[in-house]
Amino acid sequence: MLNESSQLISVFGCNTEFYYQFLPHVNTNIKRIDLTHAFSAPDYGLEQFSIPFVGHLDYRVVINTKTKKDFEQQYLEHTISKERLDHIICIPNGIDIETNSIHRNETSDLTVGFFGRWSKEKRPQLFLEVAKHLGDQNRTVNFKMAGTALEPHKAHIENSNVEYLGELSEKSAISDFYKSIDILVITSYREGFPLVIMEAMSYGVIVMATNVGSISEHIKTNENGMLITETDPDQIVRTIAEKIVVLSNDSELKKELHSNALDYAKSNFGIRQFNKVYRTLLTNE
Repeated sequence: MLNESSQLISVFGCNTEFYYQFLPHVNTNIKRIDLTHAFSAPDYGLEQFSIPFVGHLDYRVVINTKTKKDFEQQYLEHTISKERLDHIICIPNGIDIETNSIHRNETSDLTVGFFGRWSKEKRPQLFLEVAKHLGDQNRTVNFKMAGTALEPHKAHIENSNVEYLGELSEKSAISDFYKSIDILVITSYREGFPLVIMEAMSYGVIVMATNVGSISEHIKTNENGMLITETDPDQIVRTIAEKIVVLSNDSELKKELHSNALDYAKSNFGIRQFNKVYRTLLTNE
C-alpha cells in the first residue's frame, strides 16, 4: 500500500482532478506536491478545482511569477491563510541547449513556423490568417506548421499556403524544424511559458508571441524577439504580418535578434539548475 511504504518520500501531480481527490488519503509524512503551469482563465480550470485541497499540499510548484501572483490573488479571494503562500515555489522550466552551430540565411526570405496542438486557446487559425495575408501580397515568406491534432485541419492548413508537417515526435525531426525556421509565432490567448519558446530560442529562432502568461518576462521586443500586445484577433494578425515584413526588410535587425535569442536561452534556460532544484524538492538530497 502507498501509505505503508517506508521508502516513499513524495508524491507529485499535475493537470488531473484525480490527484487532488487522492491527496487526503496520503499520509502527512509523505510530501505532497503539485505543479501548475498557468491559470486557465477565462476557462474553468484545475486551479479552481484544487481550492478545497490546498491544505493537503505541502508545496505548489509554478513555472513563473505570473502564476504565483495568480495564486496569491486566488488565496485572498477564498480567504486561504497567507501562510500557505510560503508553500508556493517558482521553478522555471529548463531544457538541453542546442550546441551545434546554426547557420541562418542572410537573404530577405523568411520561414515562419507554428509548433503546437490545434486547440482553442492556441488559436492556430490566426497563424493561418497571417499566412494568407502575406501570401496575398506575394511576399517571399514561407510558412510551416507542426504539432498535434492537426490532421483534421490538413486541407485548411495547405489551402492557406502553409506547409503541413503533422506531428513531430523524433528529436531529430524537432531539431530540423527549429533549424529550418527564422520565426516562431505564438497566437495563444492564455499560456504559462510555452516550452516551444525555450526550445526555439535555443536554436536562435525569433519568437513573435502574444503577451499572455509570463511570456513578457522573457520576450522583449526588438531585443530578443517580438511581443504582440494587441488583444483583438484581427489586429493580432495584422501586427504579426507587419512585424514579419519589418524583419524581411531589415537583415541587420533579423541577425541581431537571432543572436540575442540564442544568447538569452543559453543564459536562462539551462537544464542543470532545473534538475538540481527538483531533486532537492522531491528527495531531500
